[in-house]
Amino acid sequence: MILKHDQTLADLRSINASSGKLSWIGIRPKHQQAMIMPKKAILLENKGIEGDHIAKGSSRKRQVTLIQEEHLPVVSK
Repeated sequence: MILKHDQTLADLRSINASSGKLSWIGIRPKHQQAMIMPKKAILLENKGIEGDHIAKGSSRKRQVTLIQEEHLPVVSK
């Protein structure tokens, strides 16, 4: 897929994702702290990723965020 400079996140969401691979994972030990890349990740059901601040008892709905690599130029604006 070729991204256009005027595409928005809504445009990208309208395109169905296909299967892929996980190429990077990061956690934030504390809120608004820089992300770090752990050597391994343990996923905790209904919590998030072990070591991430969200998994430490937060009641938020989203435990992880998945971003397609092709969408990074638009998401990072």
